[in-house]
Amino acid sequence: MSIQLALDGHSFSIQGATIAAAGRKADGGQTTGRLVTEKERVQKPISEATHPEQQALQERMQIEVLTAKSVLVPQVLFAPEDAASLLTMQGVALTDEEVILTASDPQHNDAVAVMAVPRTLQEYAGEHYGDEVRYTTPLLHVPTVLEPTIYLCDTGSLIYIKVYEPHLTLAEVVAATDADVEFLLHRLTMQLDAARFVVHLELRHRNKQRAKSYKQYFKKIVCV
Repeated sequence: MSIQLALDGHSFSIQGATIAAAGRKADGGQTTGRLVTEKERVQKPISEATHPEQQALQERMQIEVLTAKSVLVPQVLFAPEDAASLLTMQGVALTDEEVILTASDPQHNDAVAVMAVPRTLQEYAGEHYGDEVRYTTPLLHVPTVLEPTIYLCDTGSLIYIKVYEPHLTLAEVVAATDADVEFLLHRLTMQLDAARFVVHLELRHRNKQRAKSYKQYFKKIVCV
């Protein structure tokens, strides 16, 4: 199953059910830190794995955390005790209501995502799913091609950017309005020879103006 969470302006995708909390409900109603179930959406299970460990991994709950308070760190440079400092160096200040979560991809274990999230999320996940939760983020996405690639994941309020030439040279997430997107795309095309890159674009909304902007700045786009 799949769960969507919205906490204080941040969004979270969980395999389970759809929930809103500590912000606004989808119908515009207000909440005050109370988790409110909106609806459930059942999806087909992942194809069966033949290896027991692989099957166990698939059965774990996975929470996709979407927040601008994120940084990607090479695995060889990461130490759990330095997580807060890594965020601080990126200009991210941890509030009293936030905790640090880390995530990595079991198949591409060369980087760690460090994220600051509302404490409410961690408490809810721990209460309902215990140790079965695994966190993830679009920052951990790895393209399946070796050619120069720009990965853009546009959630509507956030844009995740990863640049491969073919090795990773940039990974960041920015909060973006429509006007910010124009500036961001202009900056990218000025810094990079855009014609060399294939853009892997993941649009998680139906903003036609933004889709048009991407097509204006990049000629080789693959929707993912």
